[in-house]
Amino acid sequence: SVLFVVVDDEVAAVLVMADTVRGQAKGTISKLRSLGVQPVLLTGDKGPAAEAAATATGIEEVHSGLLPDDKTAHVLRASWRGTIKKAFLPAEHGSHEVGFIGDGLNDCPALATADIGIVMQRIGSQATFDAANAVLQGDLGQLPAAIVIARRAQRLIAANIVLALSINCAVIVSASVGSVSLWVSIVSDSGGLLAVLLHSLRPLSWEVPAVRDESQRQVTSTGGNLAFSARVASRS
Repeated sequence: SVLFVVVDDEVAAVLVMADTVRGQAKGTISKLRSLGVQPVLLTGDKGPAAEAAATATGIEEVHSGLLPDDKTAHVLRASWRGTIKKAFLPAEHGSHEVGFIGDGLNDCPALATADIGIVMQRIGSQATFDAANAVLQGDLGQLPAAIVIARRAQRLIAANIVLALSINCAVIVSASVGSVSLWVSIVSDSGGLLAVLLHSLRPLSWEVPAVRDESQRQVTSTGGNLAFSARVASRS
């Protein structure tokens, strides 16, 4: 942003202001990329400012000078909405699950359009909280950890379903041939439930370190927004 100081109808000074990139931003982007996530910077700032922020954080794809509708259009072009809904979407829609991180009122359309909208609690407004799906209570460095935990939780749920169905199917097959009594079936059903509950306690031992602020000082956020996408096949 450029400010002109005018004294007696003459320009006395020119002030150039720029946002400071968060200390943990570059580490966060690097970690996201290692998780198979493609970061994209969508911002209403002018080209030079956007390129400077992208260079400082390690983001390769930058789109600057965007209005709220433009950000929403970028999200839609990359978004994947599920196999059933995908069949009814125009060809210009992408095949990615798209997340969007924003904090301003002008980000609400993109937050609501993305597969997952994320806002940071410290700098977000009530409108963005309503439009988003998730709120980061700490800093941006928690995002990679949140993705890792979400993927592990998906695997945990799938494992619990397979475990429960396997036990029930084994008991049903055994009972159908008459080799299992009624009380064994009841005990196995309760034991299967207990096994699933115990397996669900695994998250208590998960350790997922977040990306820390490298500068160890108070810094401001960038003026842009981070959109990230990951191919559906890469989820694990």
